[in-house]
Amino acid sequence: MTYALEHGITLLDDDLLCQECDIQSKVEISKVLGMVSGKAQVKHVWAHTDENSGSVKGNGDITITPGVGDAGVDGITGGITIIEMLKYKQGISVASEWEYNWIHWPHAEAA
Repeated sequence: MTYALEHGITLLDDDLLCQECDIQSKVEISKVLGMVSGKAQVKHVWAHTDENSGSVKGNGDITITPGVGDAGVDGITGGITIIEMLKYKQGISVASEWEYNWIHWPHAEAA
């Protein structure tokens, strides 16, 4: 469960305090060229392979591990999400810092 706090920081149910989230959505496009007045022009275009990706940064203890998982971001549901990279920093006098990157394919199925 995700809770949106008034100041915009999101607190996740496993005690992660998210301070920054960057999300990018993209789609691959296929094109077919045809001749128009003696010149090659794009005649047909269609979108395929939706993909969302992003990075999340925050503080506190973290239970996320690289591999198939949950992006921890509202609206990223269904399909398959891969946690690509996790960076974790722990200090003596400061809260632990962490950062992870993820990719989500909304129409993919588990193999």
